[in-house]
Amino acid sequence: MSAVLSCSGLVSGYLNRPVLHGVSLDIPQQGVMALIGPNGHGKTTLLRTLSGFLTLRAGHISLNGTDINRASVHARVESGLIHVPQGDQLFTEMTVEENLLMGAYLCVDGAEVSNRLNEVFALFPKLKDRRNQMASGLSGGERRMVGIGRGLMADAKLLMLDEPSLGLAPLVIEQIYEALGHLRQSGMAFLVVEENPSRLLSFADSLCLMDAGHIVWRGTAEEAKSSGDILKTYLGGQ
Repeated sequence: MSAVLSCSGLVSGYLNRPVLHGVSLDIPQQGVMALIGPNGHGKTTLLRTLSGFLTLRAGHISLNGTDINRASVHARVESGLIHVPQGDQLFTEMTVEENLLMGAYLCVDGAEVSNRLNEVFALFPKLKDRRNQMASGLSGGERRMVGIGRGLMADAKLLMLDEPSLGLAPLVIEQIYEALGHLRQSGMAFLVVEENPSRLLSFADSLCLMDAGHIVWRGTAEEAKSSGDILKTYLGGQ
């Protein structure tokens, strides 16, 4: 299967401190690739580099075969590369529906925007019930649903999710991953970052392990399960 996004030799970081050291990935057109590894070893930096928030110091990125090395964040979003960052980052003085509509700001077809909104409400029924509620009054799980829903409103070709389960109760995490499972079945491509990736072993098609800014292992979930060293060192012995 051809890649929706390919990157090779990525070097990136903050100020004079490089964090990524020659990272290369090919993300398939469909399915879930999980990016796992210890906290502070480059997972979020990779997503921020792919989405254009961090300057690429070396390497190459292409989206559906088109070079996006110099593309702006706006241009990458327009091309379907959508990054749902760690944490909520909502417009707290806007309603749930207004936050969701911000994700579709590039779409000028009102009927299409309405269709996308209905699809998000079908995926997260709680948001439909709270569509007129201010985002500041939502629970942590509801805020996460709005963040993911806003990303979906942008008509993603690749949806990059940074720690979608961070800080949430187990029942809410179950609801989030149930919704993501429905999206997976629709054929969407995902790159999902999790520090505690136990759920990804049954959700992801492939996993890449980051350590100290390098991809040090890649394989299927079944291969991860059969690797005692991987499970013990990075997955908590699950």
